[in-house]
Amino acid sequence: MEALVTRGNARKSKGDNDEAIEDYTRALLLDPQNVEIMNHRGNARQAKGDQEGAISEFSRVIRIDPTMAQAWNNRGTARRAKGDLEGAIADYARSLELDPKAALTWKNQGNALQEMGDLAGAIQSHTRALDLEPEYVDALFMRGNARFEMGDLDGAIADYSRAIRFAPKNIRIWNNRGVVRKVTGDLEGAIADYSRVLEINPEHSDAWNNLGNARRAGEDLEGAFADYTRAVELKPEFADAWHNRGITLWRMGERDKAVVDYTRALELDPKFLWALINRGVARKAGGDLKGAVDDWERFLELAPGHPKAPAVRAEIREMQNLPSHSEK
Repeated sequence: MEALVTRGNARKSKGDNDEAIEDYTRALLLDPQNVEIMNHRGNARQAKGDQEGAISEFSRVIRIDPTMAQAWNNRGTARRAKGDLEGAIADYARSLELDPKAALTWKNQGNALQEMGDLAGAIQSHTRALDLEPEYVDALFMRGNARFEMGDLDGAIADYSRAIRFAPKNIRIWNNRGVVRKVTGDLEGAIADYSRVLEINPEHSDAWNNLGNARRAGEDLEGAFADYTRAVELKPEFADAWHNRGITLWRMGERDKAVVDYTRALELDPKFLWALINRGVARKAGGDLKGAVDDWERFLELAPGHPKAPAVRAEIREMQNLPSHSEK
């Protein structure tokens, strides 16, 4: 039995989850009440995307041994993957009652709370994880994200910077710090962070797009155009990057080329509201009034309550020479 479990663990660590499940299943035939093996099999089911199977497995463990904190944590993670955030939070809470020093569970609870929109609760949970493990990179990263969402930009940068000290090659952290730095107006810092991401992974299309955004904000239009071009070369289905390159071309005076990029973005995402607005602007400037009206009417159809809707309606009325009426 031990040999089967050992081989199952090795197979699971390599991503061979189906083979690992086979080994755990054979081991359970020899010891049907072994909750550790059931827990391993549940983890393998979860790793292969079988969340229902994982939940069933962890629930069986809990029925046999309701004091096994790890099973409660694991079931919470499977429930969260299925979108059952309330169930996940309840499981994490029970796990923490049994093992209040489990930093992983505090972090997982923070993730679920964050997805529910309880940012203050998420920050509190991540902080508890960090009290237990001060170098817990994932908890620092997630707390930074929650702080950013709450508008605590300095706190977010502090968390990302601390995480970078412990994980200097983690591109997600560099990228997110760049995003926050751009929001604060620190374009030089943002460009440095995105450039670091690209030193680590030159094919990171999101970083190329973000670098373009920072350069465009700093009026480096040629540099931004080159960055967006690289982003769409790496990821041709990247609608945001096509749209951003269109904006850059428009600002460079390349109206017709801008329309081409906006159109490509809309082919990829027909409900891309800003692409509809901006293509309408470019079409109007080029004399294609019908095309502009078509774009803006489509925008209004998709988002009649959008903050830009009143201005768009006014533009359409002006172009159609219709009398103005009060917005309702």
